Formats: sequence, structure tokens, C-alpha cells
Amino acid sequence: MSESDLSIELFQKTPFKFALQKNGELTQISLSVLENATNLNLKERIDSVGRRLFFTIQNEIGIALARNKAISQLVASGSVDAGIVGLDQVYESGLKDQLLILREFKEVGEWDIVLATPEDRNFASISEILVVATQYPVIAQAFFCFN
Repeated sequence: MSESDLSIELFQKTPFKFALQKNGELTQISLSVLENATNLNLKERIDSVGRRLFFTIQNEIGIALARNKAISQLVASGSVDAGIVGLDQVYESGLKDQLLILREFKEVGEWDIVLATPEDRNFASISEILVVATQYPVIAQAFFCFN
């Protein structure tokens, strides 16, 4: 059995599974939150596993490192028990009604949705805007339908 297969098998046997962003703004925040809750040094352990995406802590906690966009799906499908993910990703996933948001952490990474245009444009209303570039199509659609 390969090391990867073994780490997945150990992960699956843990009584509680988390999904965390594998790299990005929320990674260190998530690790800090879990470290405070468990009194374990997770950062050191994650760094020591290199590229492995599944690992366990004291055979009690399973941690899956996933793409930010996949975390809501992992939680909604029951593949993990909980995930730490940005609220923007929860809305974008279309799974908000299938997820219970237990806590919002707004001290770091709080975001607002804004509509910005070049200074030299004089739009009289939002309906005059023909093209919108966004990485949040679901949120953008809700924003434009609301206004």
C-alpha cells in the first residue's frame, strides 16, 4: 500500500474530518483556528507531510487539504464533517441551503462586493453596463438583480 493510500485510509477512519483550503489566504487562518481549538501544532505537521492532501492528527482528527471551491461540496456531500471556507465560496457553490454556517470569523479577510468602473465613465444606471468581469458569477447575478 502506498503512502498516499495509507493516508487516505487513516483519514477515512477518523471520527471527525475537516476540509481546509490547501493553499491561500484562509489556510493559515484555518490552521490557527484549529490549533486554538485542539491545542495541537498543526502548521508544523502540515508542513512535514509535504504534498500529501489527507492526514490525521492523533487518529482523532482527519484533515483534507482541498481547493477552496471544493470545500462547500465536500461538506454538503458528507465527505467531511466540517470545513473552513470563505462565505463567498459558500454562495458561489449554490449549496448555501444545504450547509449550516456555525460561525463567521470576520476579523481577517472580510470582504465587500463593489461595482467599479473607470473614472471617466458616466453611467446613469447599472443597466447601462454591458459587460462585467467577475470570479463570482452567482454573487454578481444576485447583485445586479437586486439593484
